[in-house]
Amino acid sequence: MAIASKVETELKEQIKKYVSLDNYIKQEYARLAEYRNQKKTLENNIMHLIKTHEIPNVEITLPDGYLQCVEKETHSPLNQTFLKNAFVSYFSEKTSNLIKATQEAEELLDFVLKQRETRKERGLRRVSRRKKPGMQ
Repeated sequence: MAIASKVETELKEQIKKYVSLDNYIKQEYARLAEYRNQKKTLENNIMHLIKTHEIPNVEITLPDGYLQCVEKETHSPLNQTFLKNAFVSYFSEKTSNLIKATQEAEELLDFVLKQRETRKERGLRRVSRRKKPGMQ
């Protein structure tokens, strides 16, 4: 058997295993997504009951710990739109000229975006063929 043939056979075997694992992972993600949805629905129902009946300081003992009703603060994500609006607002306070404030905000946003580190990574990506409408 030629070396090229051995490599080809090994490559085919590796690809078969890769696709098989990829299919399995997709199935498991779908199952996990369903579990998360069920959990979220139950959480919403529990929180509704706690709020409706004004139950204070909820702490339920579990075999491995406890379940506690907590309130947490979260922040909206930092995205380009948010940053631009914040920069415009900041520069608008510094100057009465909205056009100048907008220009300075855009310059600062461009500067910030250019400072981000860019990495290139090589890897495999599976692309599924899309079926044409009406075809099975």
